[in-house]
Amino acid sequence: FDEGLVDECWAFLAPKILGGNARAAVGGYGVDFVSDAATLREVTVEQFGPDVLIRGYTGKFDPA
Repeated sequence: FDEGLVDECWAFLAPKILGGNARAAVGGYGVDFVSDAATLREVTVEQFGPDVLIRGYTGKFDPA
């Protein structure tokens, strides 16, 4: 994300609480304000049993 190399993002959410020393879902520098965060386009949401997949495109990438 920091280098602008991500075109598509897939995020799986599971009903699990890791806590403790768990790894962050996204590394890098991050942002100081929510308004500076990357915004996904053409977002889809699918459920796989108890898990949920959120998928979308970043930046100016055009999947067509």
